[in-house]
Amino acid sequence: MDIITLIKEFTPRTDLQQNSKDGILNQLNQYGEKLYDRDMLHGHMTASAIILNPQLDKILMVHHNIYDSYAWPGGHSDGEEDLYRVAYEEAKEETGVEKLYPISRNIISMESLPVKEHMKNGKQVKAHDHYNVTFGFICSEKEQLKIKPDENKSVNWIDIEKLDQYCEEEEMIPIYQDNIHHIQYLMKEKRKNYEKLPERLLHWYKKNARQLPWRRDQDPYHIWLSEIMLQQTRVDTVIDYYHRFLEVFPTIYDLANADIERVLKLWEGLGYYSRARNLHKTAKIILERYEGKFPRNYKELLTLPGIGSYTAGAIGSISFNLPVAAVDGNVLRVISRITEDYRCIDHESIKKEIGENLEEVYPKDQCGDFTQSLMELGATICLPNGVPLCHQCPVKDICMANKNGTQEFLPVRKKKTARKEQQKTIFVFNVQGKIALQRREEKCVLEGMWELPNVEGILEKREVSSYMEQLGIFRYRIEKSKKGQHIFTHIKWEMVCYYIQCEETFGAYIWADTEALEKEYSIPTAFKKFLNSK
Repeated sequence: MDIITLIKEFTPRTDLQQNSKDGILNQLNQYGEKLYDRDMLHGHMTASAIILNPQLDKILMVHHNIYDSYAWPGGHSDGEEDLYRVAYEEAKEETGVEKLYPISRNIISMESLPVKEHMKNGKQVKAHDHYNVTFGFICSEKEQLKIKPDENKSVNWIDIEKLDQYCEEEEMIPIYQDNIHHIQYLMKEKRKNYEKLPERLLHWYKKNARQLPWRRDQDPYHIWLSEIMLQQTRVDTVIDYYHRFLEVFPTIYDLANADIERVLKLWEGLGYYSRARNLHKTAKIILERYEGKFPRNYKELLTLPGIGSYTAGAIGSISFNLPVAAVDGNVLRVISRITEDYRCIDHESIKKEIGENLEEVYPKDQCGDFTQSLMELGATICLPNGVPLCHQCPVKDICMANKNGTQEFLPVRKKKTARKEQQKTIFVFNVQGKIALQRREEKCVLEGMWELPNVEGILEKREVSSYMEQLGIFRYRIEKSKKGQHIFTHIKWEMVCYYIQCEETFGAYIWADTEALEKEYSIPTAFKKFLNSK
């Protein structure tokens, strides 16, 4: 939208803004595009940025040399008619921040501001007017700040309650305060969209929900099993595992009475094996403590191994119609976009607040459908990485990110830390078709799982020979080697595997034949990929 249209659509909140709007439109009608050039000595167009933190209680300001006061960042249009872009770029340049999130592309305020005579780059600049438009932004306080030495003395976050202690231009304080209050109002209004969600989502969900096996009933065992499997795992992968698991353990009694090795074997390939161990533990607790029936109380659900707030919310709302939210990454993304909330969703306090806000609008007798409608929207429409299918969205009319074109900025996440890399040498010791296995003792990833023998670091062939001698094995044949890698959430393994034929068993290993490998021992994918190698 062009700046003239934005100015015309701006609704003044004060007499100053009304007079400024009338004056700026008059100047633009009289001088046209010339007003965007600072060579217009009587006055010219500028753009400023009001920048608040996500909590809306601090403002980011620069100490301008010209005004000898803390003020908003901004700059001259210098021929650029896209004044939103001017405000955005000048704010980043003057403060040093890398990420600024727009509150909207609309003008927040409008001012005709007198500028006193001053020196600029060694030249005398006569007094003139700035015909200024202001845009609002959100910025994290964790962003690194830096000054622009030729213009600013410092850049700081200032408590909005202490603004008058930092701003030496008394006439600007009410302007800043009005902008701050307006932004706070806009953000508060955005959060009212919670109230509009149930009506829109429930109708859409009934017509568009995917037919998934765990949606056929509200059995808490089925809901619990599916939610645990779906953690860190795609739906299309989970479906087959879900069916196989229930074929072997159709009830929670069957799971509770099962051997843990059988449970882990069925889980093989899903990863994150602590989930399977906690399933087994929880099944036993429910059998012993609750006579095989899931507790219907949210707080009691939270006491069970492997059940956090999200899973407890899913079970409670879907199985027992409790108004408790299940807030995962999908739901956080949906809500942060609908309300255009720029606070970091990785903070537990924000996650908790979103859950509480949702619970206030849970529809009576439709809690399960509402929970699943939010999940469904995030999984199928409000997709991550800035590519949501907004044209298909049932809440596009109330979504503030859709309205303001800010989907790509949301949700705000912490910067991901680089994965730690580890190197390993894996051994497939083969004695007449039997393969050596050992129990993993490391107190970290894959703890307690069966693994192929391995050592830290990448060994060359000659080093493997030395290692075999250390084991007391002298009659063997290195048949081949193969490289591979496996990526966990926070770790990446770079591996080389040596396939070694030995004449007799040795060490404290378990020696398993092909049938045992397939049916008895659960071997994580990181190692099993080498067993499947030809």
